Amino acid sequence: MRYQSSPFIPQERQETTRERAERQRQERRAELTYTASDEKRWAENRERVLRERQQAADSAKNNPEDELILKSSLKESKPLNELAAGKFNALKKGSTNTEEIKKVQQALIDCGFELGSFGADGDFGRATEGAVKQFQTHYKPTHTTHKSYQFGDIDGIVGKNTILALDEAVKEGWKFVDDEMDEKWLTVPRGQFTFNNEGDDIESSYYFSRKAHVPNNSGVVVGRSGVTIGRGLDVGNPPTGATGQSPSALNLRELFQKSGLTPALSNWLLSVEGIQKEAALESLNNSGLDNKTLTLTRKQQHLMFNEVYAYMEEKTRILLTKPDVKRAYGDVGWNELPLKVKDVLIDLTYRGDNHGRSRREFIPALVLDKNSNDYENFYNAIKNLDNIPPERMKARLKWLN
Repeated sequence: MRYQSSPFIPQERQETTRERAERQRQERRAELTYTASDEKRWAENRERVLRERQQAADSAKNNPEDELILKSSLKESKPLNELAAGKFNALKKGSTNTEEIKKVQQALIDCGFELGSFGADGDFGRATEGAVKQFQTHYKPTHTTHKSYQFGDIDGIVGKNTILALDEAVKEGWKFVDDEMDEKWLTVPRGQFTFNNEGDDIESSYYFSRKAHVPNNSGVVVGRSGVTIGRGLDVGNPPTGATGQSPSALNLRELFQKSGLTPALSNWLLSVEGIQKEAALESLNNSGLDNKTLTLTRKQQHLMFNEVYAYMEEKTRILLTKPDVKRAYGDVGWNELPLKVKDVLIDLTYRGDNHGRSRREFIPALVLDKNSNDYENFYNAIKNLDNIPPERMKARLKWLN
């Protein structure tokens, strides 16, 4: 028996995945229509995008980060610019031999800070740390060159804020005036004649007075000199008063405290009180103190001189007005003496030239001149005194003229 097969009906062809995706894309594309409203909408979006891009560019230009770019000579250092942006390690004591430290040191010097004999050597030592602390203490930001910064602690570290402030200071020509070293301290209220003749303020000079020294000629000590500091204070021969004067001698410890000496210098000076001649010179050479420690500031010297001079002025008054002097020579009229005459009289006491022998010469002359205005007798008496250094004699006579 034969079976008859059913007729063949071809099946509908199925889409492939790729064909279906392409068809769907074509359908979506066909649905798109471009209208005037679409054009307006796209134009607005384009303008918005352009506007946002411009705002981003302007924002970058005015970003505070841009203010961190240094403006003075410090800008030549890439690490310092990075430090100003907060992207570089702070500079502090112990950092050595780097160009950025040299530039910071030079900037400090340009602002008027003292870094000692080494200057801008690239090593961040004690002198540099001290200068940075002084800068952090005394500089008042103008916020003209750099707007967004402020100081933190006074720590001697050059961080982001300090480098910005230092850059601003250099750029604007700011100068540090150390009150301790202000030249006003070279003027004293009384005794300017003696102050000027007991030394000078030139560091290279033989007569530089602010540094502790023992007067000597090529190692041979002058007379019985001890360690001398300031305008004529010889701690080997500390000032003593006249009979009956109180105190009978200047208290050096109190003097140094009133004058603001550092403990290191004060203690050492007290340790050599009364030591004279070669022993004093040896003590100085073996002090163990550096030149900076052994040197007074102008203010310290000023205060010290005022105390010593006032003491010597009172000593002079007592010596010239005590009863036995009046009986022997007469009354000099101390209160009526011209200021320049008093200046020379106190200078005699200050330098050790007011003694029994010299008083026999100049006190009678003062008594004779009491009723005159020229004090010619006193002038001649001073001119004829013995054992006075020629330059000091000449200065006294010129002062009286």
